[in-house]
Amino acid sequence: MIKETSLALNTRNWLPKEGESVDRARNRATHDFAAASIEQRKAPPEERINTFIYILGKDGQLYDKETGEKPTLRWATETDHLENHAFQIMELWAREGSSENLAWFSPPDDKHGYTEARLVVSKIEKEKEEISIICRAFCLPYSKDECIDLAKEIAVTSTENTTHINSGDTLRAFPIFFNPPNNLAWYEYLEEKIKEPNIWKKVKSGDDYRNKREALRLSRPVIEKHFDLIVATESAYGYVLAGALMEREIAMSGVIFQARGSCGMSNQEALGGFKNNSGIFDTVFSSAATSNHESSFSCPSCHKAIPSGLGITVCPHCGAKKEDYGKCV
Repeated sequence: MIKETSLALNTRNWLPKEGESVDRARNRATHDFAAASIEQRKAPPEERINTFIYILGKDGQLYDKETGEKPTLRWATETDHLENHAFQIMELWAREGSSENLAWFSPPDDKHGYTEARLVVSKIEKEKEEISIICRAFCLPYSKDECIDLAKEIAVTSTENTTHINSGDTLRAFPIFFNPPNNLAWYEYLEEKIKEPNIWKKVKSGDDYRNKREALRLSRPVIEKHFDLIVATESAYGYVLAGALMEREIAMSGVIFQARGSCGMSNQEALGGFKNNSGIFDTVFSSAATSNHESSFSCPSCHKAIPSGLGITVCPHCGAKKEDYGKCV
């Protein structure tokens, strides 16, 4: 049983933060949605490499290179605390670390709502006065034990690793420092450990960067279309629904979200079970986002609930269109 529910698209995180303009929030949402559309899509591992870059600010904190924003850290669940602890170690490494590379593992674990492994490899690059952290997130067909074994293998290459690796939660909270031997590049070293040749072809050719640019191109119009709905909603159901509509929209471009994957549960999957367990997202959204969705009507095609008053003309469950059914949708 899943004790915590992780959503592929936690759209409430995209609301404008204090002092942030709507345009900046929309841009941040575009990059988050593009990342999720890569990592959560139904595709082989080489098509699911999410590449992103942080810049180390003068204040010693990491900022997204594309948006200029600090990552939003949420502290609501056990998963949040473990993963945020790992991010804080990454930030400290960027400022003071001696190892060249960092590997963060998110093993599959029902307790945290993840059904597959995620590995983020980060490398420090320095150019003049700027320090960049180049990160690549890989989705791998690894079990929790396989993640632990791989982490132990690469951990021996750096004396900075002082934590005993004995569980998935240890990996989730403590990234692994590593220095490839024999002057190997990080990807040459990991290629010997992770037998997924097509992944490494993508990295060596730079196709992962090109794939990210394409994901951003596809994501922008989807965010433009649905961002006002996210800002206007007042319920957890509305936030889940907005993500489900976006997943359905981008599916028309060939990007199909897995029901469950490295980012958690897809919003379409979550929406389907919402009425049976309206409290399932209590740890995903704050108490301000209630689960009230009393005002709804049934889709005449699949008969599932659609919230009223939000101007929705396409069923988020089955895709039925209003024009096909007249006034009843």
